[in-house]
Amino acid sequence: MRMSRLRVFLGCNLVLFCLGCYSQKKESDLTALLSLATSIPVSVIGDSLCERSQAFDLADGLGSGFQVLNVCITGSTVPDWSQKLDTALTNAPRIIIIELGTNDVSSYPTDQFPGNYDRLISDLSIRTNAVLLITVLPPPTDPGFRTGVLTINKYLKGLSASHPIADMETPFLQQENGIHLYPLSDPIHPDPAGIAIMKSVYIQAIGRITGLPL
Repeated sequence: MRMSRLRVFLGCNLVLFCLGCYSQKKESDLTALLSLATSIPVSVIGDSLCERSQAFDLADGLGSGFQVLNVCITGSTVPDWSQKLDTALTNAPRIIIIELGTNDVSSYPTDQFPGNYDRLISDLSIRTNAVLLITVLPPPTDPGFRTGVLTINKYLKGLSASHPIADMETPFLQQENGIHLYPLSDPIHPDPAGIAIMKSVYIQAIGRITGLPL
């Protein structure tokens, strides 16, 4: 019995180590290792898109194999989150979803966004070895926000060389002419159809990171 518990303990710790060493350039098949773990802690940091949707309903979408911590705060920008990263680390996450940028485009010049985001990633990387899942944002229908989001998305897509990304821009652009993805009264926050797309994209991205069929 003691030997069996020791094997499970060592297996779970090996899973966490492998997730910490994740590199998109050299993906490992973690399916067999992950089957030994009871659950994988995931932290979601973001703004009102995340907070209003209860972290895109990922707790339900990912299932019992994951523990989802939603610490999203309405109105947050990247610099805001740089001041409160400890909040995102309270569950010792192995995956951190970053959904930020929409508020940034109306808070300061977009040419400052890459530097702010780089600092956020650097600070997180110092404090944790969790996999950072970068969100390429869904384009709002508000003209001003849309232009800014599409601009910073170019930078966010470029992070795919060093981090996994969840690309919301592509499916939103593909489907926005066919179905409503935003309420007519709110061109910033996706409606249930838009949130469903985001939920699906996140689940697929986490499936690629972990090697699990989600």
